[in-house]
Amino acid sequence: MKKSMCAKWFEIKLWKKLIILFPITFIIIFVVLFETAPVNLNASNISEIYIDSSKYGRRDFVKEFSDDVFCVNNAEKKAYLALPVIFRRSTRDYFETISDQLKKIDFEGFIVRNYEEFFWVKTRFAGKKIVTDHNMYTYNDMAKSMFFDNGADADTMPLELNQKEINRRNNKGSQMIIYGYYPLMVSAQCVHKNSYKCDRTPQITYLKDRYNKIFPVWNNCSECYNIIYNSCPTVLFNNMQKIKNAGIDALRLDFTFEKPEEIDTVMVAFESNSADGIKEYTNGHFKRGVE
Repeated sequence: MKKSMCAKWFEIKLWKKLIILFPITFIIIFVVLFETAPVNLNASNISEIYIDSSKYGRRDFVKEFSDDVFCVNNAEKKAYLALPVIFRRSTRDYFETISDQLKKIDFEGFIVRNYEEFFWVKTRFAGKKIVTDHNMYTYNDMAKSMFFDNGADADTMPLELNQKEINRRNNKGSQMIIYGYYPLMVSAQCVHKNSYKCDRTPQITYLKDRYNKIFPVWNNCSECYNIIYNSCPTVLFNNMQKIKNAGIDALRLDFTFEKPEEIDTVMVAFESNSADGIKEYTNGHFKRGVE
């Protein structure tokens, strides 16, 4: 039963968010998909899969997460649960109610996005690994050591760092996002609700700026917040040698709303260390920084 389920999962699993981690020799993939898309978990250079909690509704959270972890483990990869970007009291209370059930699932650890989650996981899930996401600012060595001294096992490099700042930093234990639609804003004001009505249906709404650039907005209905994404992905494949020279432990690809053929194009481009074939992209802050 579970074998056939996993075969289907490899081919057409519907994700809300998946991260794949590749160590500089390996990769992490994080995906937020709203349509069926093929994900080849059997690729040898994929080591870890980060599954976003927004993928699940609260009603069947534990069962669906358990099934997904089984499939990831079956592919001999490590599964992580990425917790919500906003961890309100009601969110914490819900995860408290399922914490004993989560402890029975054979996953590697958590991706945490705020201090509340960091210390909640630390106190509730002894033995599970903790990876801080890019918004937990390990901007310099002092900030990074604070998290590691308090129990973090790995960190995700802040998106704002440029090449010079990355090279000055201690990158041991760090992963870097080298592909993905970067989040521009997290908002408790629901764009879908304000534009239409609240129907508690997770979906994408689009904003257009004065230059006619389209910005996707994903509404997380379980936790009631929106994430506004950039209009085009950040792609750093043309800078792979510089990134490798910085001593980073792992590379991460974040997929959000890419179509299956777009995912294929990205993976081919990654393998060739070139952004050729990707129509529109940015280098993010890698060259210019935040100032």
